[in-house]
Amino acid sequence: MKREVVPEILDELDGSDPRALRSRRDLRLINALMGNERWIVRELARRASAGAIAELGAGHGELLQALAEKGWDCGGYDLQPKPAKLNSGISWAQGDFFETLGDDRAPIVVGSLILHHFEDGQLQRLGELLASRQCLVFAEPLRSSLALAEGYTLFPFVNEVTRHDMIVSIRAGFEKGELPRKLGLIDGWRWMERVTLRGGLRSFAVREGVFN
Repeated sequence: MKREVVPEILDELDGSDPRALRSRRDLRLINALMGNERWIVRELARRASAGAIAELGAGHGELLQALAEKGWDCGGYDLQPKPAKLNSGISWAQGDFFETLGDDRAPIVVGSLILHHFEDGQLQRLGELLASRQCLVFAEPLRSSLALAEGYTLFPFVNEVTRHDMIVSIRAGFEKGELPRKLGLIDGWRWMERVTLRGGLRSFAVREGVFN
């Protein structure tokens, strides 16, 4: 299946639009079913010592909150403003993280269901911004026929925005081994990737010599 990046409806809706609010609830449900955020917290707790973490596409901040409670110094990047309920100790940068991430020196960068939004050229640019980091942890849609079939089974439980965006996301997702090449982060990096039964691709990457 050829990778195809198509604009998602949710990205074009005002944050207060009822369809957007419902779709964001749907996405939290899908994320919970996929177990992405639990996996990120668990892997970092197992493999890394506490330090500074930046999350790309932080959304409602649940992942940041969970990481902060584990002792990490956390900062979020998102187009939306900082959620009111989020811990005051968690920093937040609203806007395009391609423009602001370069000023952040957090050695660990994480993201859940964010990288598939970007074309190959943007991923290459992002890789340049991430090249000096120590650890990258990403959970993305697996681009496969099985993942599409699993997505269609959720149609009765989500709204029309989520139905469209979910299929678009899978078609824009990644196959195993593809993300390191798209980011241009192969030499000097060690990538550990795993495909899940629920249509996910989990990637944990460290620069050589880190966490040994």
